[in-house]
Amino acid sequence: MTTTVSRILRNGLPTALLLGALGYAYAQFAGVWFDTKVGDRAAPAGGAEVTEALEWRVPLTMAAWGFGLVAVFELFAGLWRKSEKPPLKEAKPAPDAEALLLELLHQAEAAERDRSIQKG
Repeated sequence: MTTTVSRILRNGLPTALLLGALGYAYAQFAGVWFDTKVGDRAAPAGGAEVTEALEWRVPLTMAAWGFGLVAVFELFAGLWRKSEKPPLKEAKPAPDAEALLLELLHQAEAAERDRSIQKG
């Protein structure tokens, strides 16, 4: 689970920051557009309040939605990846080091006996 959480944080935070910056730019564009429409008779008064509200609502909303979508997709990806894991092979137990040394010692003694028999 910690790998899923780390992937969510690693991918979600930059996405939220990027979308928050993009949302701030959108809010500025919307504020400029709304201010140009205030002179019209059909537009409601209070352009400054709307612009101020847009400056914090749009970036926060976009950042929250971006982080939430990344979190959902990373959770699904984590479930998908877990189901594709190959089964683990059973590892053979490592041979005992002492038994290996004794076997080598017996082989060396047997080789020494064979050499002494051939000479004598």
